[in-house]
Amino acid sequence: MNNKKRLMINLIASFIAFTVQMGISFLLTPYIVRRLGSEAFGFISLANDFVNYASLMTLALNAMASRFIAINLFRDDKKSANEYYNSTFFANIFLVSLLLSVAIILTVYLERIVEIPANLVSEVKLTFAIVFINFGISIFTSMYTIGFFIRNRLDKSSVIAIKSTLLKAVVIIFLYLCFKPKIIFAVLAVLLASIYSLIKNIEFQNKNLPEVVLDKKYFKISKIKELLAVGIWNVITKLSQILTSGLDLLMSNVLIGATQMGVLSIAKTVPNVIILLNSTLANIFNPDLTKLYALKQKQELVGQIKISMKFISMTTAISNATLIAFGYEFFSLWVPTQDAGLIQVLSILTVVNSCITGPLQPIYSIITIANRVKTSSKVMLVYGVVNCLITLFAVKYTSLGLYAIAGVSLIGSLVVSIFFYLPFGAKCLELEWYAFFPDIGRSIIAFLVIIISGVLFNSLVNITSWMQLVFYGCTSAGIGSLINIFVVLDKKERVFFKNIVINKLKEVKK
Repeated sequence: MNNKKRLMINLIASFIAFTVQMGISFLLTPYIVRRLGSEAFGFISLANDFVNYASLMTLALNAMASRFIAINLFRDDKKSANEYYNSTFFANIFLVSLLLSVAIILTVYLERIVEIPANLVSEVKLTFAIVFINFGISIFTSMYTIGFFIRNRLDKSSVIAIKSTLLKAVVIIFLYLCFKPKIIFAVLAVLLASIYSLIKNIEFQNKNLPEVVLDKKYFKISKIKELLAVGIWNVITKLSQILTSGLDLLMSNVLIGATQMGVLSIAKTVPNVIILLNSTLANIFNPDLTKLYALKQKQELVGQIKISMKFISMTTAISNATLIAFGYEFFSLWVPTQDAGLIQVLSILTVVNSCITGPLQPIYSIITIANRVKTSSKVMLVYGVVNCLITLFAVKYTSLGLYAIAGVSLIGSLVVSIFFYLPFGAKCLELEWYAFFPDIGRSIIAFLVIIISGVLFNSLVNITSWMQLVFYGCTSAGIGSLINIFVVLDKKERVFFKNIVINKLKEVKK
């Protein structure tokens, strides 16, 4: 199967998996908020944030493992690939055991760390315990995704993700319909879905990647040291991300209160979906980027990066602009018991910078693939520390409250993206520093034009129901898509996509 057809299959499958997962989140969030309150919903997100903090301990080892395994397999060095794989696997067993031991202690004394309403203490603790167990399983699940990556069968991975999400949905529906609603039901369903994904990932890898085997004879301390030496910079990058946006719920809980934490958690739900979409789309292109880099096909690599940037740019611009234009109506219908205006502003502050950071996803990937994370990690650490200090100052000495927590990182993120990542990504490929600026410029222009058209369109209609919101929102998104086609794509690319549509229509008629 040629690369273009495989890419299209991967894209469709990944989009279906993403849509199913988004649908579950969309239906579950208002139910939990209505039945259990915004505080309860906030604690589910906070538990996942704690897992995010714990992942720092495993990131140094795992961040670059796939890169080394993939490149060695592409270069037909099976021995080295197995050494990296097995060294990572057995080291993870030790790390997960250590982290789960710490997690037990943390869970026991949780109410001394964060503010928990008295009636939710035992349930929140159990929720955290289940989330930590799921974290341990997810480490090994990710280890068994290398087969999908090497064989460029992300469509198979997406099918498993779809089935896993449907399993989660069935379990959630069953538990909430048959028993008194509890916070733990949502995370328990996630745990069962993770176990299913792990089993299926193991089956695929054993069948389709026989050259990678689990054997302790391949375990090498030297490989662990090599991965840690490189991966430590990914830890620093991750730490900076936590300092910029990963501490917001914890700071809200400690500095403002559990209720405000719940409001911010709701506001971040849709932006997090958009950010996840960007990451999902970027992952589709990563196998080809890694292979082209390994084979030193620079011209093809740069072309693939630009195509992926434009594709993600189009998707990001439409989703962000639609949220900004119709967000108030959406939140009024979605969580009618909450302040829709406040949630709308917080969601905009959280997501608007992704009009640039979204299209930059391939640049982030190429920095990792090229093993140039050291410089970016240093920059991100400085940015993270400064951002965290400014946020703490703003919350303590101003009346901005949640606005400060959600919005302080916005300007910093844009500055770092434009003045560091864009030129540095070009430098990693030995290009002129401004090589990717035209692509981002088009993305920004398209984003602004689509927002203006969406706001103007919304001003002409009166939305009072879900049916109206879906109809007018989709109409606005359709207009945005046309704007994207003429702003983001050049003439050659428009002809290419036009031919794809015509060919698909001919196939349907047959």
